[in-house]
Amino acid sequence: MSSGVEEAGLVARADLGPRMGRVVTYFVVTFGLFLLPFALLGLDLLLAPAPYVVHEDALPASGSSLERFDDGSEVNVLVRSSSQAAQTAVEDILRKTPTRSFSQTNGKVVLARYYNATTGRACAWLRIDRVAVGVEAPDRAAVDRRLASLAVVTKAGIDPLFDLFDQHLGGVLLGIGIYALFIASFMLKAASWAARIDPPPGTPALGGDALGARLLELNELGLPWHVEQRRTDVYRAEWTYLDARWVLAQGAGRRKETDTLTLRLDESRKRVSVVETTRSLSAGAGFSGLFASVSWWRGMSFFAYDAGAGVGLGFRDGRFRLVEAYRYRFTPSEMRNPLVEAVIDSGWTYAPSLTLIRGLD
Repeated sequence: MSSGVEEAGLVARADLGPRMGRVVTYFVVTFGLFLLPFALLGLDLLLAPAPYVVHEDALPASGSSLERFDDGSEVNVLVRSSSQAAQTAVEDILRKTPTRSFSQTNGKVVLARYYNATTGRACAWLRIDRVAVGVEAPDRAAVDRRLASLAVVTKAGIDPLFDLFDQHLGGVLLGIGIYALFIASFMLKAASWAARIDPPPGTPALGGDALGARLLELNELGLPWHVEQRRTDVYRAEWTYLDARWVLAQGAGRRKETDTLTLRLDESRKRVSVVETTRSLSAGAGFSGLFASVSWWRGMSFFAYDAGAGVGLGFRDGRFRLVEAYRYRFTPSEMRNPLVEAVIDSGWTYAPSLTLIRGLD
């Protein structure tokens, strides 16, 4: 199935695509924002000092000890042959203990906090290499006081991220949520900035009604798609670039591919926000039974190319042969370029977007 744009004789223009520099900048900055939290964690692990250190001379000679104090707290010290053995020992204890409000801070040391669901007491397990120290007390404040007064391990340095996750976990989670919303908002706004196509300098801007009339006039070019007005400021262009049906010896089938552009005109900004939607349907029946599949995609594409073909077993000239059921090729720019040309030559900006929500496009 060939393109009707070529048949209509439309000439491609160099100014009908997004600027490569903007596209590259968008992906570099977006990738950097995603990597930033991991980079901070890596720097913390690399440069920050260990928040606790072990005093070898204070370790129990037997490899374990349990000490109770007058404030109701108790300290359990375990010394194992390796870091993995100490980790396994702590995991075994945690697995056998009913817990609630569990949290764990990882770094050069590991600190797990929880409440014993049976007794309601606050607990913490601090693991440093092959040494694990468990503290249990009536509440978290008592646990922290006991951790600060231990003889086998003492607080040594300041690890900002470790202390932040341990002491202000709720605030950290809130901050992560805010940062995620910031990245989402940035992606929506910056993607439209990267993909937008501005009108040539000095192009006079038409009114919204005049631009809408130009969009509808594209139906007269004889292209394999059509434009329709959905609302006062919303138009839709749809191209069914594959609608294949076949009946072969092994069964019958159908495949349909449709690409839709929804355009919202914002006259106050002289801007057309555009969201692309692609739908695909495959269904049929054959020797193996019935089959069907549906796919749907919505958003924006910077560059895309889609092509495909289907073959099957057919009976030709008295024998079974492999025959072609369908073949298609689709480049979204072939559908988009006439729309872009109508928009920018009207003095408006053509802005592909991930959403048509005002303020986020």
